[in-house]
Amino acid sequence: ASQSTEAVVSTQSTGPYHHQSMFWSDLGPSIGYEAIGLVDSSLPTVGIWAQQDASGTIDAEPGESERYEKGVVFYMAENRVVGVVAWNIFGKIPIARQLIASKDQSQDFGKLAKLFDIHAPDTSISS
Repeated sequence: ASQSTEAVVSTQSTGPYHHQSMFWSDLGPSIGYEAIGLVDSSLPTVGIWAQQDASGTIDAEPGESERYEKGVVFYMAENRVVGVVAWNIFGKIPIARQLIASKDQSQDFGKLAKLFDIHAPDTSISS
């Protein structure tokens, strides 16, 4: 006899379920994002962006004609990161998941952004 999935899950449960789901979208041939956690427009955010010049070279020094095409946005609540959007940075959801779960109240966003390699060579979907 077969059991329903609900019955199997309820009998095998050893505690609360803590997995944080994610979502993503490709908005075109060279634009995409991955997000996780509480991504709510009413929350304060901190964005760290890598500047890209016309030749496609990533540069951390701002100027007047830069394009900011790669970055990470941290969504904050109670002085901790509760959500992350990685813009044109892919494969970093496990890092974001750990950051959210840690409930760390670090305000060193430059250090946090380094975890996402925003200045690494382009990993967009069109490369």
